[in-house]
Amino acid sequence: MSTTLVLLLLGLSGCDLGAASTVTYDDSGQDSEAPADDSGADDSGGGDSGGDSGGGDDTSAPEDVDGDGFTEAEGDCDDGDAGVHPDVPDTCDGLDQDCDTAIDEDAASDDPYEPNDTSPYGLGALEDTPEHQLVGFLHNDQDEDRFSFSVVDEWWDSFKVEVSLSNIPADATYRLTLNRLSSVGDAPLGELDRVFGSGSLSLTLEDSAGDEDGGEYEIVVEAIAGADCGQGYLLVVQKP
Repeated sequence: MSTTLVLLLLGLSGCDLGAASTVTYDDSGQDSEAPADDSGADDSGGGDSGGDSGGGDDTSAPEDVDGDGFTEAEGDCDDGDAGVHPDVPDTCDGLDQDCDTAIDEDAASDDPYEPNDTSPYGLGALEDTPEHQLVGFLHNDQDEDRFSFSVVDEWWDSFKVEVSLSNIPADATYRLTLNRLSSVGDAPLGELDRVFGSGSLSLTLEDSAGDEDGGEYEIVVEAIAGADCGQGYLLVVQKP
């Protein structure tokens, strides 16, 4: 063996072949080194996950404090009382239970002669029923109760009709009015008489012989102030 060959073999035996990098080849003839496997990398998408995901103003619905199904925004004028809300009847208690600014308007259901605010409740002919006694209610100062009756007048005869209103609340002022709605003769139509006060009131319709005062009449009961739906008045209409 020559000296040159011996030196070449000795040089090769001193190299660490296991530490060499792995070399791969692609179709283009270029060699590239395989990337290292970094198993500690964060593949969750990165970014700051600690931000406020619930940002913006609080848009939660208004609270129904008394549990009656209505919030203040929905018209409940007393959200601390489950008996006060827009869907409850406004009965006789002096309060605005249904939040519509009117008081006790549904107490009219306690009056058997309602609705008679604009169209009178008919009592019929006093010749058939000479006396009527009625218990009615004024449920607030805007309420009006109207009653009508008819009377027959003969030219040789005369008649008298007495109308009385009693049991008016002591701290109230009621008005009693008598109107003529129609007439057989030439008697004028419209208001004939009126009185007002508390306690009791009365009116009298008198006819004299020869006058034609037969026809239909109307009685109006209303409050100037102090209507009390809890105290019924007594109205008496009679032809003696």
